[in-house]
Amino acid sequence: METSTSFLQHLPPITYQPPLPKDDTHRLPVALAFYLSQRGDHRDRSLEEIISFHGSSLEIYTDWIKWLFPLPEGRILNHNLPLINSTVAAFFRRDANLRAKLRESFDRMMKAFGFKWDCTFCPIIQETVSGLHVTSKFSYTARYWWKPLNHNHHRFVRIIRSLRILGLPEEAEEFYKALVRACLNMPGEDGPSAASQLFWRRAARRPLWIKPETELEEEIEVDMEVEVEWGEWNEDDGMEVSGPDKMELDMAEEDEMNEDDGMEVSGPVEMGRKRTGEGEQTGRGEKRRRILAVGQATE
Repeated sequence: METSTSFLQHLPPITYQPPLPKDDTHRLPVALAFYLSQRGDHRDRSLEEIISFHGSSLEIYTDWIKWLFPLPEGRILNHNLPLINSTVAAFFRRDANLRAKLRESFDRMMKAFGFKWDCTFCPIIQETVSGLHVTSKFSYTARYWWKPLNHNHHRFVRIIRSLRILGLPEEAEEFYKALVRACLNMPGEDGPSAASQLFWRRAARRPLWIKPETELEEEIEVDMEVEVEWGEWNEDDGMEVSGPDKMELDMAEEDEMNEDDGMEVSGPVEMGRKRTGEGEQTGRGEKRRRILAVGQATE
């Protein structure tokens, strides 16, 4: 029997106040107990031990990824499987210390796969901004995954989705953008396939309760996580929003066509996107309506 993921439609907000500790810690979900260092993985390896693996060890052992980046999908009868349920999601989204450990896992994996954080001071806003990018597709670490088809592509889908659910949406977004930039800046047949890029986009853009592998008649994407109260009235459109088909319409600016040089953005940036509305045109600075949160997915 598969686990239920309906709780993903009602995730708690991300805060910095840790929840009260539970007395029955021995009954904590497996994924939570692992990150709290109360147990090891199925091989009795601790979180710290896995993070300390060398790059070659990460390729030799393929079973660590589900412990560092758990997902809600899995077999409910397997009690030793690290799965995200409502309790796990709530703890991570409310506890900054847990998210710091998750961020440490993320940083370690980025280093292992040849990604690097760059910090640049922006004088206009007087702030230091950071960005993630691939050092080079020819680097030793990037060669682990810079291929048309590779098992690490599935790992990237998991990482993006897990980060979004557990309260690190900015890191998930930055990772996805780094993958997009890599595919655009280093084109060629030796790079990730269109199918891999499509699944990365689904993991980063779909509502969390719709799995990346689910095929939809029409693609659904979100620009941000939006919580809409059931039965809320949308005054802009005079439309009552309720039930699992709740939605919120937003005006978003798109730069899909560069009118100066006529360059159309395509490939991993455009992949998977479905336009909404009749006769809709895309252009620089043009605003369009985007469905932000839509309920039911059709298998």
